[in-house]
Amino acid sequence: MNIATHKGIVTEINPGQVRVKIEVPSACGHCEAKGKCGFADGKEREVDIATMQWEEFHIGEQVEVQIDQSLGFEAVLWAYFLPALLLIAAIILLNRFVAEWLAIIITLAIISCYYVILYLYRKKLQKKFSFSIKSLE
Repeated sequence: MNIATHKGIVTEINPGQVRVKIEVPSACGHCEAKGKCGFADGKEREVDIATMQWEEFHIGEQVEVQIDQSLGFEAVLWAYFLPALLLIAAIILLNRFVAEWLAIIITLAIISCYYVILYLYRKKLQKKFSFSIKSLE
């Protein structure tokens, strides 16, 4: 199992959750998952990490955030690949039966419904695509 790791700093602590600011190191340029994990664009990111050990962390502490790389690829599948496939399939199929402008409107409605469904299942997806955290101090 390949684990993607990023160093970060704890910025906020709430019961059951720790918020970490992650700075992207230059080493991301050599990572296999570059461009897929969402951290490789060179910006700082904040992620909320559910943890039962939230009391063990303190603001300003250096931590390491981890996620299984295969989960990162699966997240890309759900967020980008499947909607793109749905978009292309809907446009091609609908263009055969309705006017082009109507096919576009129906396709946008289908994609909107897809993302609404993802939003409704966000709690379940957050559990599946969860980060883990460990202290570096």
